[in-house]
Amino acid sequence: MTVGVAKKVKVITRNDEIFTKDERYPPDQSVMQNRMIEAWNSMSVDEKRIFILASPLVRLCDATEKTMFSISAKDYAKACNIEVATAYSQLKLAADNLRGRYFSYINSKGNRVSVHWLIRIEYSEAQISFCFPDEVLFMLSVFDSNNAYTRFKIETALKLKGAHSLQLYQLLKQYEKIGYRELTVERFRQIFELTKKYSIISNLRIRVIEPAVSEISKQTDLKITFSQIFNGKSIIGFRFDIQTKIKKSSEKIKLEQQPTEQPKKIRSIDIYQAISKNNLLDRFKQVNESSEEFINRIRLDLKSNNAEIWIKKLAEFNVYLDEPPF
Repeated sequence: MTVGVAKKVKVITRNDEIFTKDERYPPDQSVMQNRMIEAWNSMSVDEKRIFILASPLVRLCDATEKTMFSISAKDYAKACNIEVATAYSQLKLAADNLRGRYFSYINSKGNRVSVHWLIRIEYSEAQISFCFPDEVLFMLSVFDSNNAYTRFKIETALKLKGAHSLQLYQLLKQYEKIGYRELTVERFRQIFELTKKYSIISNLRIRVIEPAVSEISKQTDLKITFSQIFNGKSIIGFRFDIQTKIKKSSEKIKLEQQPTEQPKKIRSIDIYQAISKNNLLDRFKQVNESSEEFINRIRLDLKSNNAEIWIKKLAEFNVYLDEPPF
């Protein structure tokens, strides 16, 4: 995709202009709304890295459109494991490209709004500074049940060198707790903007999917296995099975030395309240089923050791019983 082509993103903006800091997650983690990850597929690796590195800078301060964030060539080189001599040129080129990129969304009035990813860039010999519009600040600041988000370690993500690898890693991190993600061939091509490339599935697999899966499995905290989904003899989609790698032995020993804590017993009312609080009752209740009957149905599943079914169902809507309420 050429620079300047709009990307469609459904964004719900807040009325106020100040995005207050959020200290729930440590500064070594990048946290961003899923809609953002799905909107920047046309970007280069270096462009995406700017947002990954800017993520903690944004959420750990009271940010406005006038707040200027800076990334130095030295810090960029260290974070991406590249030479300082080339870091600035890569950083500058990425910022230049971002200046021409924009996305669009439909606002509450039903009007289409186009927004540039960056609204101001300042260059110096040692660093790049920039300001984000409200919509981007929103996607880097607001994380709740109405705005699904993904978080990952910055150091881990920046080990990936391929643009497809980084994009696929973030898409699979969204489904880490579910354990797999399936995409139709058409959807995969749309996400990775490959509708006019690799028309033969085997070429798409060899050139894009297999190298990305291999790099993710080698460099990150995820181990990915890939398979094709068939309808008769036709390939209609791809399945990515996701496993979180076991912690290093030293960390494992440290954990074993700590006193064992009994897992919290999941109750039917916990599941019901999570569904109700996230406005999902219509999705889970059967026709003409009362709340009491619904809770009893959940209770019977729990007695049959089927709690995992409900946990996976909730995870599909980014609802997790082990996470604190917002």
